[in-house]
Amino acid sequence: MISLLLLILVSTVHAAPVQKTASTKKANAAQKVTPTPSPTPSPEVTPTPVLALPTPTPNPWKVSYFGEYYGPRVGNPQLSKTQGPLDPAPSYTEWDNSLKLGYAVSKDVVLGAQTRAAIPFDPTKSFTFMDERLYFSWANMIDTPDVNMTGVLDVELSTSAASKNAGKIIAFRIKNNWILKTPLRNWSFSALTMVKPIFYNVPYSKSDLALGFYPTIEWDYSSEWALVINGGFDANHSYNDTFYSYGQGDPDSIEIGPQWTINSHVQVYAAINFFTADFTVPTLYFNISAAL
Repeated sequence: MISLLLLILVSTVHAAPVQKTASTKKANAAQKVTPTPSPTPSPEVTPTPVLALPTPTPNPWKVSYFGEYYGPRVGNPQLSKTQGPLDPAPSYTEWDNSLKLGYAVSKDVVLGAQTRAAIPFDPTKSFTFMDERLYFSWANMIDTPDVNMTGVLDVELSTSAASKNAGKIIAFRIKNNWILKTPLRNWSFSALTMVKPIFYNVPYSKSDLALGFYPTIEWDYSSEWALVINGGFDANHSYNDTFYSYGQGDPDSIEIGPQWTINSHVQVYAAINFFTADFTVPTLYFNISAAL
């Protein structure tokens, strides 16, 4: 009997299936899945620095040329002659040249020298140099919301034969160019004022002070062309006169004509020059300016 009970117990143990719990399934699954390695961190990329291009150093040397020609009266074909409003007859004219060489000692200040010479159209005369000048210019001397002013001091040395014969020692020209700031589109307004004291060995009966006022109105009707109106008004004081006594300098005039800006370096201006003393006798005028 006992043997029979032992036999039944052994058979039951071998036949009963093994039940797997949820924890057992998770454990078996964990053993079958190949573990995925952690991703390798990307190396830190250092951005390549962007090198700023060096700012080009502006050329401190300033070179400029100015040439002008006062021609005949309108309607007169004699291009080699000119005639003022009170002149009884035409006389030979000339081509006036001015060459400046300066050095910028700072952003706004330039020191330099100016050489001037006249090429006369009179066949009996030759190329003539005028007095040499040293100059000091200061841009933006005054700069406000309404006006910008540039100052120039010219020291005029007595180097020409005419000045030496007249006993001239030295002269100074104090010039201020006043540029008005306006909201008007394509219009600009400026005025140059000039005071010029002159010193002689023997000053009697000679001009010792010159004053000048030169306004300009410019209307730009394209990037290359502009209509320019220039005024020229000056007076001379003589050593023998009272302080308030001034005579006529060059004939007062108003020039009207087109200005052509060929490029950033060269400008050409052609005009009709009307004299305030007699508007019925205008003359031709021409100038060219170049700068590097």
